[in-house]
Amino acid sequence: AKYFVIWKKLTKKNKRTSARISADGQRIVVWQDEFGQLVDLVRDSKVTLDADVRGAMFARKQNLVVSWTNDDVQIWDVQGQSIQFLGLFDVTDVHFYGTNKSLFIRSGSDIQLVDLKYGHVNTILQSAICPTKVYPSQDLTKVMSLTSNGSIEIWKARSIERIRKWTGDPDIQSIHFSPDGRNIAYCTLSKDIKLLDVNSGNEETLIGHKKSVKHVQFSCDGKILVSCSYDKTIRLWNVKTKQLIQVVRGHSDVVTEAYISSDNSTIISLSNDSTIRLWR
Repeated sequence: AKYFVIWKKLTKKNKRTSARISADGQRIVVWQDEFGQLVDLVRDSKVTLDADVRGAMFARKQNLVVSWTNDDVQIWDVQGQSIQFLGLFDVTDVHFYGTNKSLFIRSGSDIQLVDLKYGHVNTILQSAICPTKVYPSQDLTKVMSLTSNGSIEIWKARSIERIRKWTGDPDIQSIHFSPDGRNIAYCTLSKDIKLLDVNSGNEETLIGHKKSVKHVQFSCDGKILVSCSYDKTIRLWNVKTKQLIQVVRGHSDVVTEAYISSDNSTIISLSNDSTIRLWR
């Protein structure tokens, strides 16, 4: 298995700063002070994307970035050129899905699927059951939702038929639906991580962190779970065996977010020690 060590260290301006990493681990998109920046880690160059950015992410395979503000969504190439603009109201979350020809968008109280080529907009979850957080599977056949009381539910997309429900926990800090639609991982204020099997409904616990877990994320192939914690570490887990793969140390304060690139080559982590770190 790959063993991750520190590669680069960048300055993180404040606790509101967030970032994502490209599929090949060579670029990151960072938003802080409400401005988005596209950073080329190899060439050490930066391009400003937009003002009032609320979030951004890379496509899984192509060199595309999506960013969103309160009232619009933009698609960018990795040189920072805007190539598509969508005017939407109250955008709170956006994901590339499928072959990167569609966007999964939460706008207002509706969950919508936007076809980027033809501009078609289809609502796949209605406002009547609109949860606090939503993640679709990559094939868009299932949608995971988290309600305000901590209930976790799996729905059939479009038909809005609920196929599974867990009680969950009202103190969930982070939750992620594996891209293959097989597992859900979440963490609460405890030191443990819960792993839910979508098909069987079984729940397992991953034990290892010494303090509360802050964030969890599956790799794009669904084989690795990345977690980070108040114990200042990042941990990698084998989803199939439930075994700990590696403990990544280096931060001097709480690690608030950690993400692994689509090709599993690079990890980006953000910490309250005022750094963004890249590990390879």
